[in-house]
Amino acid sequence: MDILVPSEKSSEQLRHELIDSVKILKSSIQLYDEGQKEFFKIISGQLRLLLCDTNKNKDNSLVNKVFFNFELHPLSFQIPEEKPGMTILFAMSGTLTSNSTRIFDIFDLTAAKIPLEKWLEQKIFDTTVSLRGLIKSVADKLGGAHVDSNLNETLQKTSTTFINEDTSHSIYLLEIARYIVDQLQHWINNRI
Repeated sequence: MDILVPSEKSSEQLRHELIDSVKILKSSIQLYDEGQKEFFKIISGQLRLLLCDTNKNKDNSLVNKVFFNFELHPLSFQIPEEKPGMTILFAMSGTLTSNSTRIFDIFDLTAAKIPLEKWLEQKIFDTTVSLRGLIKSVADKLGGAHVDSNLNETLQKTSTTFINEDTSHSIYLLEIARYIVDQLQHWINNRI
């Protein structure tokens, strides 16, 4: 007798996947904060899965499977457009204290939320590095989902810029993850 296995997950199964992903992010953030810096790789993979995963150039992100019109707060700082003769080497969104490896206030919680697609296209490091580009570059090339021997332009820039002893890409990923956990935890708490 053949057993019929559903080819797609139910809405409830997808919600449980999202809850599991938030738990994994929370644990990975804690481990990173405790000094296990390699957990930025796990964080990048979970952010990719949640926010900007694709399959054959089609959106496959978990939040878009669970939510209709998912929205998030914009960055608190907009990187200015380059003008002739000007090159932006590094611009920071948020506040950095002298004895910290955290960037605070990276997102403007007082601003109206924007659609996920627009949110992912915001520039975070300079005029070429978007939130999507940062998340996918780390996940796809540094061990979050894949390992690649070649660094793309995003990682060439963010791997050589340090905040205290941490690379800028790991610091930004941590703050993005903290924000995403906070936003999704709201939903989880209201569900239970």
